[in-house]
Amino acid sequence: VVLCEKADDHSWEGLCHNIHLIIYHFLKHTRN
Repeated sequence: VVLCEKADDHSWEGLCHNIHLIIYHFLKHTRN
């Protein structure tokens, strides 16, 4: 989250968003 707030570049912001999606899906699958 801190990295997202510091992000001022669109590419890094997109990368940060992708990381959150990956973590979200990873946690979602590991709970099953």
